[in-house]
Amino acid sequence: MAKPVKIKYSSSVKITVSNADNSLTAILAPDTSGPGGRRTQVYGYEADGFAAGVGASLDITDSVNAARNTGSSATLVMIGSNFRGGGQFTFSVESDQAGQSQSISTNLAAFTSEQWAFDLEKV
Repeated sequence: MAKPVKIKYSSSVKITVSNADNSLTAILAPDTSGPGGRRTQVYGYEADGFAAGVGASLDITDSVNAARNTGSSATLVMIGSNFRGGGQFTFSVESDQAGQSQSISTNLAAFTSEQWAFDLEKV
């Protein structure tokens, strides 16, 4: 994904993770330069071997709004890494606005990583 995907929300945004084999990390405001801004890890998951269904759902609205209020960007980056064997990743960034959610489902080769970026815009 070359450019961040824009996701608009008004009152809520969340991450839902179905599968992650082996490691999935979510970082908010990864390249912060504003005064008082900071990078924040909002989700982390690690599994050995074949990852069973994760089934995680995390509301990140407060973290996104706090980042905006301190001058940080509201960019969310998801980083997936596979170590051995198949590397299934299935997750979504969900908005309360119709048509704004984004779903990712991919299988990473052994010893590879990929990242996905989302610009979260409050409307």
